[in-house]
Amino acid sequence: MGWCEFLVKWLLYFFNLLAVIVGILLIILGSLVLDGMGDLKSDSNVDYTNVVPIIVIVLGGAIFIVSFFGCCGALRDINWCILLYSLFMFILMCLQIALVVWSFVEKTDFLNSMNNIVHNAFENRNYDADNPMNILQITFSCCGYNNYTDYTSTVPPSCCGFVQTDAPCPAVIYDTKPGCQSVFYNFWYDNLGYVRIGGIVVVVIEFLALISGCGLAGCVRKAERRNIA
Repeated sequence: MGWCEFLVKWLLYFFNLLAVIVGILLIILGSLVLDGMGDLKSDSNVDYTNVVPIIVIVLGGAIFIVSFFGCCGALRDINWCILLYSLFMFILMCLQIALVVWSFVEKTDFLNSMNNIVHNAFENRNYDADNPMNILQITFSCCGYNNYTDYTSTVPPSCCGFVQTDAPCPAVIYDTKPGCQSVFYNFWYDNLGYVRIGGIVVVVIEFLALISGCGLAGCVRKAERRNIA
């Protein structure tokens, strides 16, 4: 093994190890966001909110698989395998760039749609335990659209975190809670920020892994030519 192949191979190991770790972190991040939505996933008007975390989970899983096999494939120094790995890494990098660009371009529209979800949930509220507004108030520990004063008569038990519709809800619990509009908006605003930052880091790592893969393929090709000669 020449110094070129040795150096590039270990660079490929290093960058793929980073990519494996990042893939795991993306799966965890997407799962936490999806779990943070709680039972809202059961409401058809909220299906759109699941798109981002699901995409993050799928990308994280794909990055993990490709990077893991990239590490293993480099051990055998098979040129076509390394080139195939580089192709898959290039595709993943393009998808990741598209996600980052989307998070910048569609940020305002996406956040506005999140506000509409809370508005529609509040307008169609009732005291059923599975009502979207009650689920919002329990999941995000909020009360009302802006605050508890949006309820002109009785404040629902969900403002106190109770599922039971007949449970008492003392004012001392809900009068300091923020409105669900601001809490839900900030939840997605913060997580979109994490998606952007994480996406940029992943793109850089994938680019370095791609360059290393192409470099290793070139080194293997040169070694094969020397052996033939």
